[in-house]
Amino acid sequence: MSVWSVGADLSLWNEERVRQTRIEQHTEQHERVTNDLRGRVAEQEDGRGGAEGKRSTKGERQSTEGERTNW
Repeated sequence: MSVWSVGADLSLWNEERVRQTRIEQHTEQHERVTNDLRGRVAEQEDGRGGAEGKRSTKGERQSTEGERTNW
């Protein structure tokens, strides 16, 4: 086996490893987002949701920071 073929094999192996790592990272990110969304849906269904899950009372609205402000 020549030095060139060993280098080519290592290069192909490295490219495949990088590809697999990216797939794994994407899958993990997808799982985190999916779990987060499932949790938000469950909170809304249970009536525990924050600004997205509750109806505001007259003259009152949830701010983006989660603190109540009068409008």
